[in-house]
Amino acid sequence: MQARPSSLPARWLGLLLSLGPFVAAAERPVPPSFLLILSDDQSWVGTSLAMIPGRPDTASDHHRTPNLERLAAQGMRFTDGYAPAPYCCPTRRSLQIGQSPARLEYQRDRTDWPAVYRRQLNVPRLLKAADPRYRTAQLGKWDHCYDGISPADQGFDVSDGVTSNAAGGGRDAGGSTRAG
Repeated sequence: MQARPSSLPARWLGLLLSLGPFVAAAERPVPPSFLLILSDDQSWVGTSLAMIPGRPDTASDHHRTPNLERLAAQGMRFTDGYAPAPYCCPTRRSLQIGQSPARLEYQRDRTDWPAVYRRQLNVPRLLKAADPRYRTAQLGKWDHCYDGISPADQGFDVSDGVTSNAAGGGRDAGGSTRAG
């Protein structure tokens, strides 16, 4: 058996192919950032941001919220929200998994509901599936009453834990400040 002469171009090709994943990773664009602010129990004129541009009667003449005005000027506004339930938990859950409360059946307090909810695709899981570099945080009212589901259970990397809702949620909802 005769040895093949080494080929310098073949070696360079092998080196380039082995570096390909590193080069591709370095060239990946930074994923966009998302910020969702949900404010329940807020009046139509609860901020100084006009909900209908050009209509001053849709903004507060008392409350000043310049940071919200600045965020709105730099991003997208969704001003025609609909509260699909008479209290806040179903609305929060709907936003997290993209289903209406009627489909969630949460209002019926189905006994196996928390187990189903823990497995459903939600915003943190969807973002991480699209790009594992995403890091998610839940800050403020968690309020998953009576089901023991924490932000970490739902895939959030960081939570502010103890809020005005005891340990980040309802009874036995955890409230860990870090996932894992």
